[in-house]
Amino acid sequence: DFSNRLVACSVLLNAAISEAEVVSNFTPVDYVSSAIVRVASHPKVHLGPFLLTNNNSPSLAVIADAIVAEFP
Repeated sequence: DFSNRLVACSVLLNAAISEAEVVSNFTPVDYVSSAIVRVASHPKVHLGPFLLTNNNSPSLAVIADAIVAEFP
């Protein structure tokens, strides 16, 4: 939800945070749901915390550039 709100609010306010060092975790819901099903259906799963992230998530600067390109 945060990623969607970040983009929507940036467009609505006509402003965006442009930090090259800060990365927003854009992990596709299909990837996460598939991983949850695989883990839950595995017969020898060890319970514990699972961290599902996208190692190729964009920085806030990349997101801001994309918003500016789409909504000049």
